[in-house]
Amino acid sequence: MKNIFLSICVFLGLSLNISAETILDRIETNFGDGTWGTKIENGSTNLPAAGQYPTAPYNGFNLINAVLYGNTPVNEDGVKYTYTIAMEKGKGVGIIEFPQTKTVGAIEIHAMSGSDNMGYFLQEYTNGKWENVGEQVITKKSIITIYSKNIERTETSRFRIYNAVNSGLFVAKIIVRSLQEVNDLNIVSHIPNEGDICYYNLTKEVVVTFNKNISAGTGNILLNNTSIPITNCVITNNTVKIPVQLEGTPGKVKDYTLTIPQGAFVEQVKPSNLCKEKIIQFQTQKTVSLPNGYTSQIDIQYSNADPAQNRMDVYYPIQANKPVPVVIHMHGGGWNHGEKESQTSYNPYFPMGFAVVNVEYRMTPHATAPAAVEDIRNAMMYLLTNATALNIDPNKIIFQGGSAGGHLALTAAYLDKISTYDTEYNYSGPFKIIAIIDKYGPADIVKFKEEYSSLASWLGNKKNDIEFVKSISPVHLITENTPPTYIVHGDADPTVPYEQSEILVDALQKAGVKYKFTTIPGGGHGGFSVAQNNQINDEINQFITEILNTNSSLDNINKEKIRPIVQGNTIIIPTEKTVQIFVYDVCGKKIQSSSKNSITLNNNGIFIVQAILEDITYNYKIRL
Repeated sequence: MKNIFLSICVFLGLSLNISAETILDRIETNFGDGTWGTKIENGSTNLPAAGQYPTAPYNGFNLINAVLYGNTPVNEDGVKYTYTIAMEKGKGVGIIEFPQTKTVGAIEIHAMSGSDNMGYFLQEYTNGKWENVGEQVITKKSIITIYSKNIERTETSRFRIYNAVNSGLFVAKIIVRSLQEVNDLNIVSHIPNEGDICYYNLTKEVVVTFNKNISAGTGNILLNNTSIPITNCVITNNTVKIPVQLEGTPGKVKDYTLTIPQGAFVEQVKPSNLCKEKIIQFQTQKTVSLPNGYTSQIDIQYSNADPAQNRMDVYYPIQANKPVPVVIHMHGGGWNHGEKESQTSYNPYFPMGFAVVNVEYRMTPHATAPAAVEDIRNAMMYLLTNATALNIDPNKIIFQGGSAGGHLALTAAYLDKISTYDTEYNYSGPFKIIAIIDKYGPADIVKFKEEYSSLASWLGNKKNDIEFVKSISPVHLITENTPPTYIVHGDADPTVPYEQSEILVDALQKAGVKYKFTTIPGGGHGGFSVAQNNQINDEINQFITEILNTNSSLDNINKEKIRPIVQGNTIIIPTEKTVQIFVYDVCGKKIQSSSKNSITLNNNGIFIVQAILEDITYNYKIRL
């Protein structure tokens, strides 16, 4: 019983003073529980210098010239690890010795190296010395490689990892399975993992992988209280896909328990080898909490380019007595990852009575530029085509996004009536993009593509086609008719340089476009404080409200064919009616007014002139 207890403790990563003579049943650790020494923070310059790596016992292991390192690498499937044990480079210098185990059926090691095509040896202590077990294991730089080897040892044995090359070695996980564990039919992995939070609309199946090829057994699988017949499952070799129908709950996560009973699956070549009962607990992410009077349509397919990624959610008020403004929102993620389901930054628009559209789009490696731009434009065209059914106003469209989503928001909006990337719809009706909300998005991708590898990957083989890159680069699309733009950026952003927003602001100023630029002092790439986010939301509300109230659109100028006359710095409204004139700068600040039919401005520049004649308001953009 003592050894079983100790084995469980190592499995859980509990800190114990285990002597070298302790014999364990199995080992599993990922070094992430804080009992493996003093953590060295991420960054190669923080690692000890050569010859200064510590040697010490932890949890029955001997770490020889090795140290706990606070990096978070991923494997080739994108699974992230919490920490690693960093082993000093040099053949035979860095070593990790395992505790003794009663029997061994298989050993699994997750590791990466400081350089590509480097590696280590798995060694066993036998006949009074350490000997290699198999060939050298080759590792990759910065990506965890999983090495698994079946080893049949019926007696007590001990293994170690031996750094075999002149490169640092980083070990993220070690598993030593007992011989019985390997001989039994066992589940070795499953998706979702224990404790995962997944999206109800994206998770259609639970995928379970066994250590042997399997066949269907007997009994029913339970998802909470719902029975799933074994005959509904799809078995391929050692993997079974269990169909599930999950739900999301507004405002809170929903708990799920999947129970696979004993004998539900059996070993293919030995049906008497039954699987043990397995319980997997996970949750579904909370869904959007809509206010009263709102409804939703989830996972609308707005394009045929890629049904899996061309999805969007629409939230809109059903009791509004007239069409409402619509916010089209895009997630970030470097054009290569992310999902609409993780987004919540559009919630402040619900109290304003707006419709909100949350868009998923094609990303690398599935599709390169301009696919994502085409998708956002097509999403807008879908909305315009269905504006009546969704009760949205085609002349009050707002784009919003952060990071790569900010770039897509800027690009899709600044294209305006340019239909180059409108690939699936022939919409010919009116529409007006009234504003863009850009949160730390890249604006000059001609320059940024040289600094950011994921942007270069998204541009693909068109990276060096400057004219193409300019066609989807916001600063190169700006004209005096570009919609008003709100910009927020942290001045310590390590991902998208603050300079990108400064470049954008400079271009907007030169074109005379209304904008507001908010800097978050010391702010990074998002992750702002609650107070800062409240400030940003208040500013966005005010910015959009001003636009809606002043109706900066020029659509109504021609109602009575009244056009201003400009004589030097004097603007004349040719009418005999009573008129009030208000003059705003491009940032929306009122600078002059007049109760006559003319006004003389003190400075040159670009101005918004608002003339109010009785109950009709006219807006003009005038350059002096």
